[in-house]
Amino acid sequence: MPEIYLNNQQWSYYLDRPLGIGGGFGNVYEGISMEGNAVAVKKLKLSAREAAHRELRIAQELHHKKYENVLAVYDSGLDAESNDYFIVMDRAEENLAEYVHRKGPLSEPEVIGILIQISNGLLEVDGIVHRDLKPENILFHGGKWKIADFGIARFVEESTSFQTLKNCMTPAYASPEQWAFEHSTDKTDIYAMGCIACAISTGEPLFPGPGSEDYKEQHLGWNPKRIESISPMTNSIIAMMLRKVPSVRPSLLRCREVLQQCLANSSMPLGSQDALAKASEKVVRLELEQESLKQHKQSELHQRIAAQKESFVILEEIADNLCKTILQFAPPAIQNSARGAVLLGNGKLDFIFNVDAHFNKNPFKFCKWDLLSFATIIVSQTSPHYVFGANLLYANKGDSEYRWYEVSFMTLSLHKTIFEPFAAELGKISDVDLALSNVMHSWQLAWGPIAIDLEGQADFIDRWASVFAKAAEGKMAGPGQLPISRSFFK
Repeated sequence: MPEIYLNNQQWSYYLDRPLGIGGGFGNVYEGISMEGNAVAVKKLKLSAREAAHRELRIAQELHHKKYENVLAVYDSGLDAESNDYFIVMDRAEENLAEYVHRKGPLSEPEVIGILIQISNGLLEVDGIVHRDLKPENILFHGGKWKIADFGIARFVEESTSFQTLKNCMTPAYASPEQWAFEHSTDKTDIYAMGCIACAISTGEPLFPGPGSEDYKEQHLGWNPKRIESISPMTNSIIAMMLRKVPSVRPSLLRCREVLQQCLANSSMPLGSQDALAKASEKVVRLELEQESLKQHKQSELHQRIAAQKESFVILEEIADNLCKTILQFAPPAIQNSARGAVLLGNGKLDFIFNVDAHFNKNPFKFCKWDLLSFATIIVSQTSPHYVFGANLLYANKGDSEYRWYEVSFMTLSLHKTIFEPFAAELGKISDVDLALSNVMHSWQLAWGPIAIDLEGQADFIDRWASVFAKAAEGKMAGPGQLPISRSFFK
């Protein structure tokens, strides 16, 4: 039984008692402490010669800290006798890969519950990026799922060449930015969460591989399939996790918030929502039409353009869901084309997608938003004539997360020449900027900003279906007061 001497004390492990199948970064064995307590000992596939006696900083960051969903680390470092690196941690009952192999594909509530626990673990160690999140690193211990192996991938990344790191990372769960050898962030772990969600829901990896180059092509350019066994809303948040461009993936807090809402919805009885909400739930699903990343390393400009393209994929799906809902509940309605206007009686609903408006630099100077994409939704009434409009802005409000927001405007002028609330034309971006800021301006917000993607999509569909229904009957009129209150849409 080999003995090792690390930073804190002496440990022993059994070479003939491996725990699980060896991973890209090392192998795990049964071990014991000097006091005789059972532990797990991970021997890294990295020697002191390769790492130049570099320090394993995971010891300082996680050692003896109390976490709910992160596996405890007791010791780590370089064993001077063997010249190998080791990590000593709690011994778990089994990992998530073994659990799914034993039980088969998991139910939606169980999948959501595990994803919430993974989110909790990532949030507990805020500021540390895992870089190699996978089912084998999610361990069941003390009645909870916990994340293991924090810091190992970063240690290898800092100690070795990119080629070595490429050979170590787990291809089925590696993000597009990792394949492009770009900087890993918390959004890298969010992508891996999406891969894990697919694997434990279906019993198979997100992409088939099987070789490293196959996985590279698939993660960079393939569109993940929809998971048929789970609901549209859960599919939506998983799809957002799997966006190719890191900046358009949701934040960890947003992931956990939406997953908790998905879990609550999974226990709701059928018939608890009205007809329109039921229809919205059936059609709400964000189809992933990802843009291939053609270069291994993109400049900031290319990343921005890629994010803009992906933003319109999201908006097209939202617009399509709204049009499907109208056509389902109003059979006489007519849609001219896939992206054309919907007509019914006195009403016309139209989307204007400004796909050629590439904001390579943020056009806003006064508000704190970073605008990527711009669109418009308009409902027109022929008799009596009235136009009701809003702008749809794909932007980051300063919280590091890009989302689609709905806003409409009013003016402070005493001599009104336009219908209110109104949507701005593309050439009036500077007025939109001022209306969203604290600077005094003749334009003011009449409605919003309100998010319309993910959990906000059903309300968006309900709201605009209501406005369109009024226009179809010739009953649409200006609101009694501005800014608009929610009661206006009832």
